[in-house]
Amino acid sequence: MGVKVYVSYSWEAEEDSRIVARLEDVLAGTDIQLVRDIRKLGYGQSIRQFMDEIGAADQVVLVLSDAYFRSPYCMYELRAVHGRPDFRARAHPVV
Repeated sequence: MGVKVYVSYSWEAEEDSRIVARLEDVLAGTDIQLVRDIRKLGYGQSIRQFMDEIGAADQVVLVLSDAYFRSPYCMYELRAVHGRPDFRARAHPVV
């Protein structure tokens, strides 16, 4: 299956969603699986559980924007990612 890379981004910012879609396009056909909430979560599944998965993930792309820093959901994810001692090795920011 390859490497799983989670992505944390703001739904509120169209540009953030376009960046994530572009990442999906670039990674299609590689051994890197971009794990995105709208692709992974089904009806009735817990967004909080998914946010906790992001915090525990080995690799996370952080799509940083003004909307990201204003979102309590994104801040929850960022705190969870940052809360582990290997933050710099796991987090891959895109500004």
